[in-house]
Amino acid sequence: MLDAPKEMIDNMISLYEDGDIISIVNNSDDLIAKYPNNATIHNLLGAGFIQFNKVEKSLYHLQKAIQLEPEN
Repeated sequence: MLDAPKEMIDNMISLYEDGDIISIVNNSDDLIAKYPNNATIHNLLGAGFIQFNKVEKSLYHLQKAIQLEPEN
């Protein structure tokens, strides 16, 4: 299983901080298909989906992030 490259994660964080949430959400299926066990990606998707009132998707990703890394 591949781990997400640090550069990609840093880019996602920058997009989120810049308010470009739609870029993160639009790539969610591809990201999860490639990196299903990356807590940071799930966390960013959870935060992103809530911005578009996608509560169920947001909760799913936030809960998955917690499941993968409960100490964070």
